[in-house]
Amino acid sequence: MKIIRELGRGGTSKVYLAYDQKLQRYVTLKFVKDGTCESASEVFASEVEILKRLGGNGGPELLGVEKEYIKISYVSGEDLLSILKKKGKLKEKEALKYTADLAETLRILHERNEPIIYRDLKPANIIIGDDGKARLIDYGAARIFRDDVEADTVNLGTVGYAAPEQFGSLGQSSQQTDIYCLGMTLLQMVSGTNLKDSSRLNEIKKKGIRGVSPETLDVVYRCIKPSRKERYKNCREIEKAIKKVPERVRHRKMLRYLKIGVVSAIVAMVISFSASYYDQVKEFVTCDVEQRLPAVKMRFYNAKQRIDGALEAIEEER
Repeated sequence: MKIIRELGRGGTSKVYLAYDQKLQRYVTLKFVKDGTCESASEVFASEVEILKRLGGNGGPELLGVEKEYIKISYVSGEDLLSILKKKGKLKEKEALKYTADLAETLRILHERNEPIIYRDLKPANIIIGDDGKARLIDYGAARIFRDDVEADTVNLGTVGYAAPEQFGSLGQSSQQTDIYCLGMTLLQMVSGTNLKDSSRLNEIKKKGIRGVSPETLDVVYRCIKPSRKERYKNCREIEKAIKKVPERVRHRKMLRYLKIGVVSAIVAMVISFSASYYDQVKEFVTCDVEQRLPAVKMRFYNAKQRIDGALEAIEEER
C-alpha cells in the first residue's frame, strides 16, 4: 500500500489517497486520529455497517477494514466546498444538476427496506467526480431509520445545513432531514453564501438572488421549511420538481411576453381609436364651421350696420 497524499481530516479521522498494489487501483484510507485508543473497526463501526449494507450502491464501496484504518473506493474529483471557495457560486443549471445527482443518491438510501439517513449533507461531504457527477462521501454520521425509535442517540449535523430537528427534541432524523440539508446546500451553490446567519436567508427570501429563477428558489424554500410536514415528502418529488424548473421558467416568460403583447395591443388600439376619433371630430367641426360661416358673417355685418347707424344718429343730435 503506497500513500500518495492527505485528502482531509475530520473529528476522529484522517483521510489519505493511496495506491493499492494488490488491487491495482487508487483507494481512500480513513485512519483513526492520533491519540485514539480504539481500533478503526470500533471508531468507524457505524460507517462500516452502513457501507456494508450499501455494497457500493448509493455510496463508496468498502474494500477492507484493518486495525488502523478502513479502506474505501476512491472517486477522482474535487470536493464541492473547494469549488465554491474558488468560484464563489455556481450557475443555476449546474447547481440543479448536482442537486438532482444528490437527490438520486438520497433516494437510494431512503428507499431501502431499512432506510439510511445521511444526516450531514454539506459541500465538504460532496465530491464532483471527473465525470461531472456529484457524489456523497464520508458516511460517518449516517444512521439507520427505525420506526420504533423516538429520537437520535446522538445529535449530529453542521450548523448552516442541519435541519431544526437535529438540534432539538423533535423526533429522530428522517428523510425530510436530509431533504432540508439538500435545500440548504442548493441555496449555497446558487448564492455563494453559507447561511448560518438567518438574517441573510430572510434577505434572500425578500429580494431573491440575481440571476437565479424564482422556480429554483421555490425548490429551495420547499426543502427548508421549518416543519417536516411542509417539506417534500421524498427525494422523488425533488427530482420531479428539478426536472420541471426549465418548463416552469419558459411558461413564466411566455406569460410575461403574452401580457406585454396584450398591453401593447390595447395601447395601439387606444391610439388608433383616438386618432380616428380625432379625425372624425375635426371633420365634423370643420364642416359645421364652413356651413355656419356665411350666416355668422351676415350677423356681424348687420350688427356693424346698426352700430354705424347709431353713431350717425348721435352725431346728428349734437
